[in-house]
Formats: sequence, C-alpha cells, structure tokens
Amino acid sequence: MAEMHDWVSALNGRTDDDTLQTGHAGFQDWRPPTIGELKSIVDTSVAGCGSGGPCIDPLFDSTVASGYWSLTSNATSPGDAWGVGFGNGFVDFGNKDLGFHVRAVRGCR
Repeated sequence: MAEMHDWVSALNGRTDDDTLQTGHAGFQDWRPPTIGELKSIVDTSVAGCGSGGPCIDPLFDSTVASGYWSLTSNATSPGDAWGVGFGNGFVDFGNKDLGFHVRAVRGCR
C-alpha cells in the first residue's frame, strides 16, 4: 500500500522533492476512505451491477467494476486491509500487496 500513500501525497500536491504545490481541485486534504465510507456508496440496485457495471451510487462516475482499497486495516491480520468490490458490492479484506484501486475523499473521518 506504499503506492497508495505516494498517490495520495501527489494528489495533495506533494512533489518528489517534498515541496508542496496546489493539490487536486485546489485542495490538499485528500485521504483514502475508511471502510464505512466506501460501504456507504455501494448500490447493488443500479443497472448493470453484478453483470459488468459498477455497483455504486451513480453520483460517483468514473468508477470501474473492480476492487477498491480502504484505509481500514484488518484488526486480526495487520497485513490485510478492507476493501469493496464495486463489481459485485462485496466487502472483504485482502493482502495489502494486491493492486486494487483507490478513491480519494476529503473531510473528517
């Protein structure tokens, strides 16, 4: 998940030489979502859910029907983190070395 940290840092405007630029959309407080935040946008009633389309509230466009990481580690196995499979709406955990997607969110947890 080191790649996720690097991606979020870049999204917030942090450069390779550790200077801070303007972040994505002018904000510098982006972070990975908690598992609760990811679960809250799952919508298994949308057309195409489970048959190739993403199972997500249509408000959130540009989401592929694939796995997305959360910031939440698995308490019983710290090498694993929780995520959501937007291809089927399932919530599960997996090894942090797996190459899942990441959504970025802003605001309080």
